[in-house]
Amino acid sequence: MQPQVLYSDRLHVHYGQFYVEPQDGDFADMALAFRGQSNGICGAAQTGRLFLITGIHTGHVHVTVELLDAAPLADPSWEEIVECSFAQHANALLLREWGQEAEYPLDIPQGTYRVRYSARSMLGDWQLTDDDGPMQVYLLQFWPAPRNADVVTKVSGECARYWHGEMSKTRE
Repeated sequence: MQPQVLYSDRLHVHYGQFYVEPQDGDFADMALAFRGQSNGICGAAQTGRLFLITGIHTGHVHVTVELLDAAPLADPSWEEIVECSFAQHANALLLREWGQEAEYPLDIPQGTYRVRYSARSMLGDWQLTDDDGPMQVYLLQFWPAPRNADVVTKVSGECARYWHGEMSKTRE
């Protein structure tokens, strides 16, 4: 079955961050989001929240969010790939820009999911905005699955490598 596309458009980021959060609830906290995880770009340790890291500090990235029935096949064209578990217990879930500058509803039913976060061009335009060069591209895929440890499947660039190392400090 084809994935259900829940969002696919430009998203404005500040501090290299965007989030998936419940409509009514606390915001994702960077230190808590990555605690105990082995990846440093998709923090899911806070129940019902994802803290997502991009390569660009401030500007636009392209984000696609998909809901699937089962695990998708691996796509080797993505340069950075991590997976983690996600528990969705909220009545309404949102894709949010930093500081709630904009938010977009995500129709993800309550349940336990596996999330794959993939990136392309994460380092290529780290210091650029979308007006200066190619836009960074991110794919966030959800499918029903029992809880499991997070996995770093592919690391190609220095930006992701840096964040995997930085967030390893939260594992204690």
